[in-house]
Amino acid sequence: RQVMEAGETKRLEEHVVHEDGNTAWLSTLKVPFRDESGKVVGLITHNRDITDHKRLEDEIAESQRRLSDALTYMADGLVMFDRNQRLVFCNRQYRAMFPKTSDLRVPGARFRDIVRASVENGEEALPEGRSREAWINETAESLKRPGDRLIRLTDGTWLHSKVRPIADGASLSVISDVTKQKKSEAKLFELNRRLETLAHTDGLTGLVNRRGFDEMIAREF
Repeated sequence: RQVMEAGETKRLEEHVVHEDGNTAWLSTLKVPFRDESGKVVGLITHNRDITDHKRLEDEIAESQRRLSDALTYMADGLVMFDRNQRLVFCNRQYRAMFPKTSDLRVPGARFRDIVRASVENGEEALPEGRSREAWINETAESLKRPGDRLIRLTDGTWLHSKVRPIADGASLSVISDVTKQKKSEAKLFELNRRLETLAHTDGLTGLVNRRGFDEMIAREF
């Protein structure tokens, strides 16, 4: 009735049940039929079975849902930048790792702008002796080649970024929180340093012992 009254072609999808009980999806095209004067006097209907197409759509939607769940609940942060270093997508964990700039880490944002804001906001620590712009340029260049990079935040958090270039000049990065590992390494380093001191120092006098003397004289000779 809508097609007859409006005189406009209409396409719709219909879920039907056949006489044998089987169900199917049909794509129905309804076209108004006009007489010589242009008056709508009838209706032309064409049905096409799109059951397989609908089933494929459902399978794709389910796959996308599972992928979305995997990205959402994975422990690591995941981010993709295109060939122009603009953010394409990222998961929730990635944004949570950078709380001071999470609002900037959205599709379309430029990588350089994100890093610059992170430094200016006091989120990411700038390496000693490095100028800000030079360091930002170096960091941006790192997206163009495979490699690993440590990110030190001012709150003491250490992040490990694994960058892998992909098709069309884009890059995919996986960000992991390695703070516990870095703290363990620091403790181990301090323990080794103390053991080294104990091994070369006399406990009573605090002077270098015979082991330390032998190593020193060997180096001197």
